[in-house]
Amino acid sequence: MALTLYAALVLHSYVLVLLFSALQAAAVTWYLLSYIPGGARSAQWLTRGCLRAVSALCCRSSAHASSASPWPSLSPSSSRSLLPL
Repeated sequence: MALTLYAALVLHSYVLVLLFSALQAAAVTWYLLSYIPGGARSAQWLTRGCLRAVSALCCRSSAHASSASPWPSLSPSSSRSLLPL
């Protein structure tokens, strides 16, 4: 809560306020779920599933990404130069 107030009142950073507010909401949700029988375990399962989905979308293997990349290769063995010399 202190970081949210600091970001809002001192730094005037909209992005940090949103980030810290989201962290506060997650903490309150986790706290409330801990009082429901099986709630903390379900929250862990849900969190792991969401993180796996995000990592599958964002962090694909470099071998897959390089084969479909529209950008020219930056390796020194590349036959195509980026700058006309």
